Amino acid sequence: MGVCPLPGARRILLQATEPGALGVNVFFVLSGFLITGILLDSRARPDYYRRFYTRRALRILQYYSLLILLGVLHQASAAFLGLSFVYLSNVTSLFGVSMDYHPLCSLAVEEHYYIVWPSVVRKLRARYLALFSLTICILIPVARAVSFHYGHSLGGMVHVVCR
Repeated sequence: MGVCPLPGARRILLQATEPGALGVNVFFVLSGFLITGILLDSRARPDYYRRFYTRRALRILQYYSLLILLGVLHQASAAFLGLSFVYLSNVTSLFGVSMDYHPLCSLAVEEHYYIVWPSVVRKLRARYLALFSLTICILIPVARAVSFHYGHSLGGMVHVVCR
């Protein structure tokens, strides 16, 4: 935790809420276990993808309502809204676009997971899925360590790009 130049109560509030990133990480881990369990339980069903993505779509409709509201209220640039529309609000800096609404960052990361993970779960046998998951759990911290060692700030999409 660095030195915060804000005075008094504002500084205390920011420092007290800084560990909130831990909550986001815990949410991602728990959500990953829950979603993987749901996918494993239903992977033999013929409507596997349709069922999964229909349920996700019903939950993500509020996301698009928020994008519309941000646009109507002129609280975000058209470029940011366009990237957010296709779940790229977590990588806006790669396109030279400012992060206009930070809460969308973690939602974009979550949507990336929803796009890729159902196919991984459906195509891999349980043993290979466990091995693949373990490999991810090992490689990500190694990649972060190498990144930090060489002075790059790409240690993790959520923490680096979403700030």
